[in-house]
Amino acid sequence: MRRVQLETALVTLLCFSSSIAIDRQLSGSPPIKIGVVGPLTGRARIFGEIHKRSIELATKELNEKQPPGVKGRNLELVFEDDQSNPARSKQAVEKLATDPNVLAILGPVNSSCAQADLQAAQKRKLPLITSLVTRTDLTDEYAKIAQKSPKEPRYFFQTAVSDRVRTDALVNFIKRQMYPDNIASLKIFVERDSYGEGLRQDFDQLLKQSDARPEVSYGSYGPGFGEAEQPIKDKETRTIRKSFEVS
Repeated sequence: MRRVQLETALVTLLCFSSSIAIDRQLSGSPPIKIGVVGPLTGRARIFGEIHKRSIELATKELNEKQPPGVKGRNLELVFEDDQSNPARSKQAVEKLATDPNVLAILGPVNSSCAQADLQAAQKRKLPLITSLVTRTDLTDEYAKIAQKSPKEPRYFFQTAVSDRVRTDALVNFIKRQMYPDNIASLKIFVERDSYGEGLRQDFDQLLKQSDARPEVSYGSYGPGFGEAEQPIKDKETRTIRKSFEVS
């Protein structure tokens, strides 16, 4: 329910952010199209399915109101499957941008895809609202792009809690547990993609600023739900379990 409420707010926000374009057409005009970009197939399809279903429920809720949709116009969703592939995601944004009736895009789901989509959203002047992307530095990356056209409005909106906030909670947990549990080292597994690299950078930076100084080593696994590169050794089980409990 909370996810549906969130997506309802996002759909409404994105429609009213384009209210000037909506006002140009009278009530009873064709539906307002909203693009949805995410992994409907591939390694992260479970997240893409959650994204898709929640947006569908939010749209159904809005369309069943009286008057329906936004200003009497129903909402129509246009889905594009990026398969968690940045190149495909950028192509999806470009494709949706060619339809003048698509007023904004919800998505993508993956941080690596969002990185690829920033430039396209700005160039096409098409609002891109991400509710699942968490990489901390994406907003800064977009700011650099937006600086090239300072008179233009913003076209990228990241609404999820950033990785910096989550890794700060992890570092604070480690600080509380280090001494009573005698934690001297940690083995942390991260994905081999933009999302995993962003988490690692945030964690390293915050850990250096804290009083906790455990020895940290990293393992990696394939994006999505791939297996770790190396099997977990028995002697590492305790510290690895700690990191997994926090994540």
